Amino acid sequence: MSTRSQIQVTQEGLWPSKVTMYHHCDGYPTNIGAIVRDKYIELAEGSSQWEMGRAGKVASHLCAADPGQFEPEEGHERHGDIEWYYVLHVVNEQGGSMAENPSWSLDIEKVRSGKKWLSLNMKKLTDEMLHDIEHDGEED
Repeated sequence: MSTRSQIQVTQEGLWPSKVTMYHHCDGYPTNIGAIVRDKYIELAEGSSQWEMGRAGKVASHLCAADPGQFEPEEGHERHGDIEWYYVLHVVNEQGGSMAENPSWSLDIEKVRSGKKWLSLNMKKLTDEMLHDIEHDGEED
């Protein structure tokens, strides 16, 4: 069975907006969290840092990072079949100027249990942390 998830990219700061995407399979934290973290690192080290503070640009980069899996949605309602729900907060305080390096933090929710991990810092998010979140409460 597929591990379905949704991620909402929420732009905060000067021009608030949001984009919600559905991910049909492999939606567990060790996959989605790693995709988000790796894209953050790539953009932060590149020449397109201003794009990091715009929800639409960030959603485009995530779609490109996992082609054919992320599906942008018209609305923001939660699907009834998801196991994981993510909110990526992109903070854009200077309007996305070329000098700005917007910050990102990730909220992860295990939908069935309602357990949440909030404001995970992209610079500190490790594969081990994502594994622990994914397997929280399970016996190895």
